Amino acid sequence: MLTRLELRNFRVLRQVDVDLKPLTVFIGPNACGKSSLLSAALLWSDLARRAQSERGAALWDAAVDTFRTDWPLQKVRSRGATAPMCLSAHTPGRPKMTVCARLESEVREGEEWVTFHSGADEVPEKSYPSDTYAAEFMAASSPARFLNLDSRALAGADYAETEVPTLASNGAGLASLLAHLAATEPDRFRAIQEALRRVVPRAVRVRTPRAEVTIHEREAIRWDDNQMVRDVPRSVWGNRVEVEFEGMGFFEAILLSEGTLLALALLTVLHQSDEPQLILLDDLDRGLHPTAQRTLIEAIRSVQREHPALQVLCTSHSPYLIDCFDPSEVRVMAIGDDGFARCKRLDEHPDAAELSQGLSPGEWWSAVGEAWVRGDG
Repeated sequence: MLTRLELRNFRVLRQVDVDLKPLTVFIGPNACGKSSLLSAALLWSDLARRAQSERGAALWDAAVDTFRTDWPLQKVRSRGATAPMCLSAHTPGRPKMTVCARLESEVREGEEWVTFHSGADEVPEKSYPSDTYAAEFMAASSPARFLNLDSRALAGADYAETEVPTLASNGAGLASLLAHLAATEPDRFRAIQEALRRVVPRAVRVRTPRAEVTIHEREAIRWDDNQMVRDVPRSVWGNRVEVEFEGMGFFEAILLSEGTLLALALLTVLHQSDEPQLILLDDLDRGLHPTAQRTLIEAIRSVQREHPALQVLCTSHSPYLIDCFDPSEVRVMAIGDDGFARCKRLDEHPDAAELSQGLSPGEWWSAVGEAWVRGDG
């Protein structure tokens, strides 16, 4: 579990240090760095995933490939930065782990453009990861899921070609995943339904009947020395999601509210695995009634009590949802005059003691805003 991230020259996060709880919410205006902070945690997890299969210099090669393909350095490094982009992570009982990267064009002879380091504050100019470092890196991190769910993707019938279906970051694949859980892990499927009943009034149960799905395949056509590729639609049998409501029968997913679909998808992810994991949720409150927001947070905490290794980082714009958090779990973000992000705990406000006496966290945030984070109010 991550207890602290230190970010240097990552997108709008030019110099941000943030302490993390098992459940942490980031709030602030649009384009203030909330999603970028979740992305930094995802990048860290992606590097750790590479460490699970690579050791020593092979891990260095894998990290280089990460910054060339999935996370191009020229796109994720802060604008105008000439220093390396660095990510450091703290986890319980382990030294701080750091990875730094800079453009290959900036590297002098004898240096490496991706470096790893453990423990000390200063990152050396050159440091190949050892087998021990790779093992520490892997042990200090958990697999991450980044979710920015879209109701249209969630509502669609789908077809899975893999043995174990997965949920895409936008929610595509929900029907196949629920069908798989219902068939292979009925206890988890029941837990998802029970949690949904607490979040969505009058919801009774979920089912995933078979449904015809159109998939598109690419077909090459050759004639003489020429070749072209055409799109060929094909019908296959997959699944769709339906939810039964008390006294009303079953409704297909395309007829469900955005809030119901989002809640079902989040609860599915939360109950899907017992393994340690980091879940990153963008716009957690979207489409949910204030009462449902509170119930969803209670459901997340309930799952965390059963699985203490589960960590959830989320973003929100809802003061009603913030009321479900302790001020120490709330991180307020804003953009400073230099165009880069600032981040502070809500309980770091200079009048925290007084504000906490008469206001809920959501009221507190609504009253003070973000000017104090920027330092101009």
